[in-house]
Amino acid sequence: MSDCSELDLAYLAGFFDGEGCIHMHTRSNGLDTLTIMLSNTCRESLNFMESLSSSGSISHVNRKSAKPQHSPVYMLQIHGDSAKKVLEAMLPYLKIKQKQANLAIAFQEVAGKSHGNHTVSLWEREVREILSKRITDLNHTIGHGSKIGGNN
Repeated sequence: MSDCSELDLAYLAGFFDGEGCIHMHTRSNGLDTLTIMLSNTCRESLNFMESLSSSGSISHVNRKSAKPQHSPVYMLQIHGDSAKKVLEAMLPYLKIKQKQANLAIAFQEVAGKSHGNHTVSLWEREVREILSKRITDLNHTIGHGSKIGGNN
């Protein structure tokens, strides 16, 4: 992400503010991870985002309610430390999801330590749960009277 122009980062942040999602979950192997997702019907936009991040994968989303006239939906997913790097690069340009991004970066800093032989302490587990809940709460307030500029 270091070779991205400010314009590209601003574009990515604007796109992410409108179409992106920040999610934390526990994988089947028991490790916590951060995932950022961008969904759109324009695959080329997601290809551009993927090229900026140099990571992630794009998949087709199967919609149960899709009608023949609906365009297909695609999703870009970026996980773990790669997601953290993307959020850090976008952070100065985010207007809607800045608080969630800050919490997600903190989450990944704690969750990223659980790789390898590191045993997760009770404190780390509690911090992860608190950060995850705060992001979920913020996600539910976006668009419901929130203010633009990270001051919601």
